[in-house]
Amino acid sequence: MSLTDATPGMIPRIIGQKGKSIKKIISSAWRMYDNYQDEGKGVGENKPRLVIKITNQEETVSAEIITESDIMRKFAVHSLKTVVSSIVAKSTSNEFKLYVEMSPSCIGLLLGKKAQLMRSDMSSISDEIDSDYEETYGEIVKKTWTKITEHHYTDLSELVDIVQNDPKKSFIGFPPESTDSEIVEILVSSRGLPENVFLDLVNRLSERLDTRIKRIVSRHQETMASIDEALGFDEYSPDSPGYSPR
Repeated sequence: MSLTDATPGMIPRIIGQKGKSIKKIISSAWRMYDNYQDEGKGVGENKPRLVIKITNQEETVSAEIITESDIMRKFAVHSLKTVVSSIVAKSTSNEFKLYVEMSPSCIGLLLGKKAQLMRSDMSSISDEIDSDYEETYGEIVKKTWTKITEHHYTDLSELVDIVQNDPKKSFIGFPPESTDSEIVEILVSSRGLPENVFLDLVNRLSERLDTRIKRIVSRHQETMASIDEALGFDEYSPDSPGYSPR
């Protein structure tokens, strides 16, 4: 049988060190077979042997299941598919980087206390993915990893060019225009999602963050303007309202 989506590079994990993984697959098949026999459904069948060989021909990974029992073969196929699907899922790693013009001092406001706001975003997106795709994808979305850091750059125009020409990078909102702009990078990483579902996840997250970022940046700008105004006001200046010499 052909092992769907498995690549030659996954063969060591399918077999396991000293055949440990294959032994677990065989053990799982035997457990199902014994339970089946205990219920009296396989009476009259001699105890079969079970051997599983993994091969690679022309970049196609296949498994040869050797047994005299059709029932055992079905259990072995089920056990093998379960393990291979798990390995393929864990090997399907996606990563995307979002960039936004925002002061690094506002990262805490974006995440929320103990990252509760980001967790809430992922929970909401998980429900949507559940509804639009498969329930298993929703569970993966909940485990999606995000990391927000200040992005240090030497040339802002170079960063803009890189982001605009990389399908795995994007700006939230408009690209920055000022050379004095402060940039925050948001790394989104997940394993086990198909490419189209992962990109959909990133788009949904980006929309949510965009709304929150606009509110945060506006509040930050107002605060900084108030600070500048306060620091620029001198009650002892002759130009200040209510000035009186001492």
